[in-house]
Amino acid sequence: MVWHKQGKTAATAMDALALAVGYGASSLPAKVLPTDQGFLTLRYLLVGGSVCFLLSRAWQKVKNRSLSLSDPLCLAWCAFGCGSLLSGAFHDLDTFLQGLWLLFGLPLFFFALLPRYLGNQTNLFTGLALAGAFTLFNAFSVIVEPDLSYPYHGVWANSNYIGILAATQAAGLFGLLSAALDCRRWQLATTAVLGLLASSLAMILLSGSRTSFLSFSACLMLFLMLRVRRNGPGILLNAALGGCGAVLVVCALGWQEPFMGLADGILNKQEKQGENVLSGRDEIWKDTILNSCWLGHGSGYFPQRYGIGPHNVVIGMLGTYGILAVIFFVIFAVLSVWRAWQHAWRAPPDELCADAPLMVVAGYWVLAMGEASGALGGGLSLAFYTMVGVILNASLMGTRIPAPRRLRGVPAAHLNHSRLPSFIEGEGGKAV
Repeated sequence: MVWHKQGKTAATAMDALALAVGYGASSLPAKVLPTDQGFLTLRYLLVGGSVCFLLSRAWQKVKNRSLSLSDPLCLAWCAFGCGSLLSGAFHDLDTFLQGLWLLFGLPLFFFALLPRYLGNQTNLFTGLALAGAFTLFNAFSVIVEPDLSYPYHGVWANSNYIGILAATQAAGLFGLLSAALDCRRWQLATTAVLGLLASSLAMILLSGSRTSFLSFSACLMLFLMLRVRRNGPGILLNAALGGCGAVLVVCALGWQEPFMGLADGILNKQEKQGENVLSGRDEIWKDTILNSCWLGHGSGYFPQRYGIGPHNVVIGMLGTYGILAVIFFVIFAVLSVWRAWQHAWRAPPDELCADAPLMVVAGYWVLAMGEASGALGGGLSLAFYTMVGVILNASLMGTRIPAPRRLRGVPAAHLNHSRLPSFIEGEGGKAV
């Protein structure tokens, strides 16, 4: 019995580690050091290895591997996948392979197998993976490049990348914070999460990344709205006092420059140093819209025409896959935000990290409006797909993926196990 529990704990730890490696490795930039191609190869090897590991385990455990095409959210994604595959058929092989991944591989793994395999631990593992992997990224950057002068870029070529990493870290931390606050015994965990959130905000401010700051702000606003509903308006006073204290500390230490620089970048809409508030991105967006066609221009459109990426996921899909695919992609985007909000707003008290899907979805979409996300995307993109899988499976089974059987002192007898999904494995490998 002891060996069985130890083996199960080790397997659970391996699942969480594989998820963290996949999320973290997918965010390694293509160009960082002189060995650019080596980093790119390492990125795909690590992501592919973690996906294969989780896929092999999920394939053995999960009974129901089908998608629910009657769900509008899943149907919108599959229609987008069909549009991207059709676009690839008329263009290059790379675009066609991306279409295959978007239509078959991604929904099978992220929308069906992964959330059903991880079950009640999906939200928690996603939050831990994002927080852990991206905290290590930022810590490594500070250790190697300790000069925190504004704008701080660390070991990366662009300071914006520091902000993106910190915003990704924050999305996972906000999901963990809801669980830590709900459990009275997790006071130490609450303190640790709040400290890491403060560090992620500091990195965003030091980087001067406007999109990352907006992503962090969106997660914070939604988090406070949910906490007010559950705990009353008193939490707003605590948040305000904490914010004032942070400002006083910053002023006392003389760290006003990052705040002033970021505020100037967000609020000053006049041209500065030959660039506007969108840093010239709006010209790429306008040109892409004017030159859009039903089946797009293929995966090489932006590098060949502009030399840089689109810095907007919708514009990226429009230029690559065309109008037909992007129509369904926009529908999918709207539905994912609405369903994530419903999931968090109606969450029962016994669901662990119930806010995680909304935090990740909101953080992803805000960040994606100023940055591009291709067929693979970064860690936040993969976490977003995972959270969509959580939402889809909660709807598919007519109930939510259940929390652990003992949460905040709730005995197992008080949980309605008759409504639990049949594909979730119980003790001894038997389905509940």
